[in-house]
Amino acid sequence: MDFLTARQNMIDCQLRPNKVNDDEILARFLDVPREMFVDAAAHEVAYVDQAVDIGHGRVMYSPMVAARLVEVMAPQQTDQVLVVAAGTGYTTALLAPMVEYVVAVEENAYLMDIGRKAHSDLHLKNIKWVKDKPEKGCKAHAPYDCIILDAAAEVVPENLVQQVKDGGRLIGVIKGQDGLYQLTVATRRGQTMFTETVFETPGVTLSNFKQPERFVF
Repeated sequence: MDFLTARQNMIDCQLRPNKVNDDEILARFLDVPREMFVDAAAHEVAYVDQAVDIGHGRVMYSPMVAARLVEVMAPQQTDQVLVVAAGTGYTTALLAPMVEYVVAVEENAYLMDIGRKAHSDLHLKNIKWVKDKPEKGCKAHAPYDCIILDAAAEVVPENLVQQVKDGGRLIGVIKGQDGLYQLTVATRRGQTMFTETVFETPGVTLSNFKQPERFVF
């Protein structure tokens, strides 16, 4: 399979038609080999227009969702970023050259190993991996200009909200009150989070971010 052609087709047929036109972001999607972040058996489907199974009950966002997420974030070179539930680190790899540094939190050692090797092969030096539960974030480097949820969520733990800088953003695919998943941007102003929904998209909720079950009498 010609992966460079696959990446160009991804840009031309999936990203540009969905209004992703930022040249720097498109260049990152062309430069980062998506196939490096999945098992060898999934290389052939790495560029399909849907979420890709990366094993262990986890998926990687579709190219379009990943691109819209990065575009909505509008990364700046001075940004200090936290990516939680980083998986194999594809979103982290896209962001790294566009920001000051990225802290990637992941609790699955197998997925982390894939990500670390890919980041090393791509010579990305400003990424720090932390093995921990994603809902804990990483207080050691908080607060952050932006926190990315790299897996869909039904609820956002308050612990993560408190790690966002005043004026910073938390971005992810979050389940709304209507039951639909939406790419959502929450901006912190003082102790209040102001939310904006961007578009609806399918989501597979990570168990760490599920709504707690309640007893019904």
